[in-house]
Order: sequence, then C-alpha cells, then structure tokens
Amino acid sequence: MPARSPIFLAGVLAAALGHAQAATNSPPSGWVRIDARKFEFSVPPDVKSVPVQGIDSLVGEYKGTNISLAFDHGIFSSSLKHTGSPDFVSSAERIDGMTARVVSFHNPGSGHPFDHAISVHFAEVGGKEKTWAGTNKLRLTVFATCKSTNDYETVRTIFRTIHFR
Repeated sequence: MPARSPIFLAGVLAAALGHAQAATNSPPSGWVRIDARKFEFSVPPDVKSVPVQGIDSLVGEYKGTNISLAFDHGIFSSSLKHTGSPDFVSSAERIDGMTARVVSFHNPGSGHPFDHAISVHFAEVGGKEKTWAGTNKLRLTVFATCKSTNDYETVRTIFRTIHFR
C-alpha cells in the first residue's frame, strides 16, 4: 500500500467528519410529514398539532407522549443564548444544507410540558422582512421539551428532517 501524505489523510478525515455532521432528510418509517408553508419536517405518529396563533411570525406547536415542540419562523425567533444551566450544550450541525445551532439543557419549572429542552436555530433561512427598524433576515427556531434526555435523539431526528422551500 502506498504511503499517504499527512495532508491527504487530514483531507480524508475532514471529509468523513463533515459527512458525519451532515444531516439526512429521511424520517423513520411511519413518521408524519408536517407542512409548515415555508419549510416542512417529520414527526413521530403520536405527535399532534396544537392550535396556536402567532403575532409577527409563522408559528406552530405540536405535542406527543414524550415530546412537545414549537417553532417560530420570523425575524424575532430566539437565537438560543446560553441559559445559565450547568448542563447547557451547544453544537453546530448541517441540516438541509444550512448551518444550524443545536442546544440542549435542563429546564425545570419553565412552564413547558417537560423539563429537558433541546432546540435548533437557523440564523438565516432565506428571505427578509421589512420593519420599522429596517430590513431583517428571517430565522427559524424549533424549541422542544422532552420527558427525558433519552428523547433527545428522537428530537434530533425531527430536526434533521427539516427541509426549506
């Protein structure tokens, strides 16, 4: 076997790691596709839509046995700043070809259905909106709470099915 240069090996490793961080868009069998007008995503069959009314953005809410999630597509969606929780974890991921920030943390007493939070934020999803303060980029944040941290992987799978139109 021929010797490989360190640069070649570094390139192969970077490509492999980049591929591992790239998200797939294929939901597990039996999941339900949700049409959110500007984007779509899939959820487990027990997750159902809950009526919600937005004021200045496109919003939606869904609840299941172990997961509750809500999205905010607009200029004011949360950028998911550090909560002060000691178990706050933040990482970058590629979803539908875009860079997203995924955070998780313990969130007891928040008023949300469950105490374990995991969210994804897209800082720019295409398009802009004019307001009195100027023109702002559209963003998307999907905030989920879970019964336990064991449900995080299901929510990550939901995030990875997001597809923008």
